[in-house]
This record gives sequence, C-alpha cells and structure tokens, in this order.
Amino acid sequence: MRRTIVTQMGNFVDGATRVLVLSGGSAVALQLARTLPADGTLMLLEQDAERGAAVRQTFAAAGIADRASVIIGEPARILYKLAGPFDLIVADTDRKVGDPLRPMLDKLLASDGRLTTHARMALVRIRELNPTLNAFIAVLDTEVEKGPRVDGPLRGLPISIKDLIDVEGTPTTAASNARAGHMATRDATVVERLRNAGAVIVGKTNLHEFALGVTNEESAFGPARNPHDPRRSPGGSSGGSAAAVAAGMCWASIGTDTGGSIRIPAAACGVVGLKPATGEIPTTGVFPLSASLDHVGPLAHSVTDAWTVYEVLKAVPASPKVPAPVPEMRLGKLGGYFLEKLDAGVRRRFDEAIERLQSAGATVVDLLITHAADIPMTYARIVLTEAFAVHAPMLASQASGYTEGVRARLEAGRELTREDYVQAQKDRATFRDKVDKLLSTCDAIVLPTLPVLAPTIGVNTIDVGGTREDVRPMMLRLTQLFNLTGHPAISLPCGTSEGLPCGFQIVGRRDGTVDLLRLSLGCEPYVNPDARARRDLPVPSRTTTT
Repeated sequence: MRRTIVTQMGNFVDGATRVLVLSGGSAVALQLARTLPADGTLMLLEQDAERGAAVRQTFAAAGIADRASVIIGEPARILYKLAGPFDLIVADTDRKVGDPLRPMLDKLLASDGRLTTHARMALVRIRELNPTLNAFIAVLDTEVEKGPRVDGPLRGLPISIKDLIDVEGTPTTAASNARAGHMATRDATVVERLRNAGAVIVGKTNLHEFALGVTNEESAFGPARNPHDPRRSPGGSSGGSAAAVAAGMCWASIGTDTGGSIRIPAAACGVVGLKPATGEIPTTGVFPLSASLDHVGPLAHSVTDAWTVYEVLKAVPASPKVPAPVPEMRLGKLGGYFLEKLDAGVRRRFDEAIERLQSAGATVVDLLITHAADIPMTYARIVLTEAFAVHAPMLASQASGYTEGVRARLEAGRELTREDYVQAQKDRATFRDKVDKLLSTCDAIVLPTLPVLAPTIGVNTIDVGGTREDVRPMMLRLTQLFNLTGHPAISLPCGTSEGLPCGFQIVGRRDGTVDLLRLSLGCEPYVNPDARARRDLPVPSRTTTT
C-alpha cells in the first residue's frame, strides 16, 4: 500500500478556519487562503493603500477574492476595531512593529489559537517530515528566528535553497563529500535578491550530487524521497527542493536546471517548476555543472507564486499577474519523438489537459522537430565536456569523495574531443533555430514534462509500453532540448496516475518568459484540475477599507 505523506498543497494552516495575516503581503495570504478548508476565511491587514489594491488584484486573478478580505490602514487602529477569535494569526513584521501589537493580537486569538510567522510554520513541517523525506541537508533555525531582514514582496516567506547555491555562513556541499569543509563566504546573487525582497531562508535542500543526475539517489546525504510515496524518487537534480515545496516545508524553493533539473522534480512531486530563458537569472555563487546550459529558477505551488519569485530573482518591477485568455491561445503540441515513449497514465493525463484547453477555446496544432533523436547525444557532449572541465582538479585530488555513478559520468567527459564539442554546439544552434521557427507559428509549445511516473528508488530500468528503458535517459527525454535552445519552459501539475503526479510542460519564445508565465496562468485551471477546484470554492466576499 502506497503511503501518501502529503497532497499537492502542503497545508500550513493545520485546521484553522479563520486566519488573520498582519502585513504579510499577497504571497503569504495566497498560500494560506489556498490551504484553508472550504468554510475558511482570511483577513489581510495592509498599511500601504497602493500595495493593498495590488493584493486585491492578486486575489482576484487567483480566484480567491470571495474568501479573502483586505483591510487597509494602520494596524493598531484596525486591530482595536476587529472582533475575534482567530484560529491563526500570522504576524510577519519587524519586532519594532510587532511587539507593541502583541497584547491586541493575543486578545484576538481563540483559546487554542496560534500566533506565529510563516517561516516558523514551515519549520514545524520540516521537523515533522524531513526525517522521512530527507529533503533538507541543513535547516537554518537561526535565520527563522531572526525573521525577514527587510520589507518586500516576499516578506516573511520561507524559501529553501538547493545546496548548490551559496548562502553566506553555511556550507555549499553540492551533496558531495568532495566538498567537505567548504563554507560560503557570501550569498549568491539570487539569495541576496531573495533577502532584499524579505524572504526568510529556511534551509539548504538535498540534490543529486553536483546536479549530475535525475533521481536524487546519488547524494552524500542519502536520497531525498517523494512526498506522494517515500519509496519513490522526487526527481532530480533539484529533488529536495521539489519535495520540500510539495510537502509544505517551505513556500518556494530555488533550484537549478541544466537538462530539466527544475521541471523533472516539479513534475514528479506535483508542483510548478520554471526554467527561465538563458541568461535571465544570474548564476554568480552557484556551483556550475555546465556553464552554457545552467539555469536558476523557482519551484512553487502555483504559477502566480513562481512568477513572484521569478521577478525577485530577475530584479524587475512586479508585473500585473493577469492570465492570457485561453480562447485566443494557439498551442503547438510537439509530437513524434516527444510522444513516442510515454507511460500510459502520463499520456492520458496529457491528452485530458489538451482536451480541456480545447474545450475552453484554445487552438491546438500538431508540430514536429526533425532529427529529434539526436538531442541526447548533442546534450551529452556539451554537458559532459563542460562538467569535466570544472571537476578535473577535484577528480585528480579527491576522486574518492564522489559517488561512483557521478564520478563515472564526469570521467566520460575526458574522452570527448574538441571536435565532438564544436559539432555539438553547431547542432545546438540548429535545434535553437528549429524551435524558434515552430514558435513563430504558435504562442507556445506544449508536451509532457516527464514521460514516466516517479521511479522507485534504486531501480535502473522502467517499463514504458512493454519495453524496459533506462531511467536516466527517459527522465531527461522531454526537457533537455530547451536547455540546449535556451527557451523558457515551465512544468505544471496535470493530475495523477496511480496516485503519482504528472507534469504538463509549456515552452515559450526565447525573449518571452513573462509572456510564457501569463499564458501558463491562463492554462493552469484547465491543465491542473486541483488548481481549478481551489478557485471554485464559494465563500461570501468581504473587502473593507478603513
């Protein structure tokens, strides 16, 4: 019997039906509102009128304006007028602001209510679930106790960091004993930007050693496990990140994607994973795997949440998160090689998502890429050549610190010639042109993210249509092309098969990550049945200005 630890949405609320959020911003409120029971209500206090109006727009776009109130004004004045009791009060504020309000907040609590912060709620989940899921390599309790350093769009939100990315004062292990003794002396650029947006870094997540794998099994800290079935892989290499988000151990996580390492675990764990376009997000302070293929991006519960984190990572002003109208969409379904080898359940969920989009008015056309069978070789020649160049010094001095499989794959890069690499880069440019040409005929390309369900940990082959296939190439089969071409791509949950999540991948134009996000926001309720159900919960509207 499969043991399901969590559902797609990690429940931060734990049974509360009336929640008050004090100056938490829309991101905190969105997460809490989505996890409330059907009769639950949420009230958000916001001092800034402009930001309060933006929060209301966000609630409306997310389809939860009928169950979430926004009250604008000074917290002391508002709290004095409010009537309790609240089951849960989330007060992500500076102590200078929060401490004077504590007596009023205590009076508003139910007898068994809780006054907490979003990060502390996540910490409870980590302590509860990490012994089973092994999603975190390190938990940063002191960061949680300090709380957010500044105000911003991510104020108080608990975010985890793949342990390939530097966080000042903590080791960057890359899940390898070869990195023993390393200590980061400064934050990676993306971590610095998260902190400047008010995020709380709750910990470093487990990964496939040096990001060179797709199952998260080869790690000096043991495998991370899938929250939907701990016997299964969470995908990789950002497996710990996806497991942490799916299990409610953080609000979002930052991963890296060199051949699908954000999108693959997102699909395996039932969350959203975004690989932005090449070069959009800085990789300074990120241990490289393949410099020309590496991307940094978010994993989150929804497109809206991933979009919010993307804007912070890119350091751009917030964009109105308005979904593209589905009836105006022209989607290109990538066939041939990309649909030849699919698990039967994955195929059913993908086809059903396409049918729902078509029923909503989207136009879906069939697309093909010639010579697609050459993608794996092109990818391997680039990633292994570049990875070996990075690791050659450590392989010479600390070979025993690597897991056997990762070391063997890195050593394979030694055998590749300069001619192999040059030819692969030429083939890469050809594939880039092919994808560009296809996208000139449609708004986005769609295909499954992961052709199989999350594999059992320790299994090297998997049955696909009655044929035994190697796990690693199967899991990379549908994602690695878009690392080669640099196009932004996102994975959305699209239901489950045998109790395990399936992923729906959407690919946009190279200069259009925001356009991709807008289109994905429109597709989300049709692609992901759970997202649609959350939007349809009927609760009377209560919106007030003080």
